[in-house]
Formats: sequence, C-alpha cells, structure tokens
Amino acid sequence: MTPHSTTDRGADDAGMTLVELIIYGAISAVVLSLLATLFASSLSAEAQTRDRDTATGGAQVVMSSLQSSIRNASEMRVDGDVVRAVVATGASGWSCEAWALQGDRLLYRSSESAIALPDASGSGWATLVSGVSGAKNGSPFSIAGRTLNVSLAVKAGATTVPAAGHVLAQAKQSGTVKQCW
Repeated sequence: MTPHSTTDRGADDAGMTLVELIIYGAISAVVLSLLATLFASSLSAEAQTRDRDTATGGAQVVMSSLQSSIRNASEMRVDGDVVRAVVATGASGWSCEAWALQGDRLLYRSSESAIALPDASGSGWATLVSGVSGAKNGSPFSIAGRTLNVSLAVKAGATTVPAAGHVLAQAKQSGTVKQCW
C-alpha cells in the first residue's frame, strides 16, 4: 500500500476551496445588506405612517370639538388665540366653552359661568391636542358674522396636517342671555 499523496483526493476528502468560501461569503454579505436596507426602509415608512396618523387624528379631534360646540352656539367671541362661545347643552340650558392656542397646545375649558382668558400655565384648562400651531400668520381664529373661521395645523414628527375650516353658529338664545366672557 502506498501512502496517499496530497494530489490524491478521495471522495471523503472533497470540500470547499478558499475561493469558493470567499465567493459564498460575498454573496451572503450582499443578500444580508439588501435585507438590512429593506428592513430600514420599512421602519422609516412605518414611522412616517404613524406620524401622519397621529397628526390626522389630532386634527380630527380639534375640528370635531369646535364643530360640535360652535354649531350649537348662539354667540362667540375671539380674543387673539382664544375663542369662547355660549353653547346650548340641551336639557340643562347653556354653558360656556372655550378653546385657546397656547404654545403648541390647544387648550379646552367648559364652565357654567364666564371663562377668563388662560394664564401662562393654562391652569384649569385641559389640553385637547399637542403639536398645534396657527396655520397662517395672524390669529388662528376669526369671526365673520356668525361663522367661526379656524386656521390651525397639527404636527407629529415630520408630518403636518391642516385643521382648518368654517363653522356656523346656529343656536338662538331666548330669555335671559348668558354671558361667557
């Protein structure tokens, strides 16, 4: 029997050469980098979608609150970044409701008596939505006749959604007129 030389290879000695190993490693690296890029893109898209949904939800809360109350209002008053209204409440009569843009928050307050303008801390007011700003230069609220004009924007992350429109006050007070300012 002769000893095996290094040039003799049996079926059991078959394996990968260094060149094959380098090629497989390079292909694996390319595939993994493509998967990592795809994963990073999906995370970015998910974050953008979440920001858009958050901003859209905030804009809907703002407009829903204003529309449902102002449509039932008999009188409104705008003082800078604050709108106050006398709102019909059904069986209990009338209440005072107010919205104030303070910093990046839209504050809300409801009371049976007159509502004063908010102080710097917003004490006594509830934050309706954060990330809110005036959409145009000037006041975010204005009144034309019995119509309240709203010009706000809600921002979440890098996404900004407008919260703008017009709401007509439709209620009429009879008897003793309630004062909310």
